[in-house]
Amino acid sequence: METGSAEAQWEAWYSQYRPFLIALCYQMLGSLHDAEDIVQETFLLARAYAGCTIEHPKALLAKIAKNRCLDVMKSGRRRKERYAGTPLPEPLPTGEGIAAMDERMIRNDMLSIASFMLMERLNPIDRAVYVLREAFEWGYEDIARVVDRTEAACRKMYSRVRGKIALDADSASVSQPTGPFTACLYNALTEGNMEPFVRLLSQDVILYTDRGPGVQTAAKPIVSAEFVAVYLRGLLNITSRTLGPLRFELIRINGAPAILAEAKGELQGVVALDAKGPEVSRIYVFRNPSTLGAVAKAYGLRPFRA
Repeated sequence: METGSAEAQWEAWYSQYRPFLIALCYQMLGSLHDAEDIVQETFLLARAYAGCTIEHPKALLAKIAKNRCLDVMKSGRRRKERYAGTPLPEPLPTGEGIAAMDERMIRNDMLSIASFMLMERLNPIDRAVYVLREAFEWGYEDIARVVDRTEAACRKMYSRVRGKIALDADSASVSQPTGPFTACLYNALTEGNMEPFVRLLSQDVILYTDRGPGVQTAAKPIVSAEFVAVYLRGLLNITSRTLGPLRFELIRINGAPAILAEAKGELQGVVALDAKGPEVSRIYVFRNPSTLGAVAKAYGLRPFRA
């Protein structure tokens, strides 16, 4: 049985390291719900070390959490089901979802949708090394403890991954303010005229829609201004005919502007953008009700029933 002082120590570590662990697990899995579950499991599993001298508690907890994330990635909880669409992260509304994160994730732009999409291209160990170094500014000695590699190996992994991320980010465009573009889309949606927004699309714009059971979505990313414009007009027309008038609201998810669509008290979806120069380069359409719970709760809505 743990002594009172030992119990107090665990409670202190829980308060101190929980935001960091949630941010790490979210970046690994793209799900706030899974991240919160894994952090709870991490502290329960860490109790096996009660009575031991723990010199590096943060690294120990990060290692346990990382291993649980790997387990989830291999299990049915995150198996790539054969649904149409692209695996997008769970959007986090400004407020409770963002507040649960380590502030360095926000400061270093590691919560953006674009950053997550880049992370999805990495294997889990590369991903853990990159996040710990780039977002949390960990030293290689501590990173090595978490991923069971040497310091030299971690240094090489980070250098290689950072080069790949920089190259991919240059083509995908990240970290550019999108407020004016989002405002233009909002005006287009509320006025029922998509043409002003369509004129802002780059010729090689890509639209991603998420996947999920019962969600009507594009089977693959839609590429080119022409096809994206057709999809947006069609989605707006079909949704309006099926559900009646839609209400749109400017919100913020993952630290950036976005648009919420609502009908009859149900959250129908969320749209976010990325831009490159004067043009929209990426559009993300979130319609999977299983990942919209945090946004729905934040705005007093119900996720739509697929």
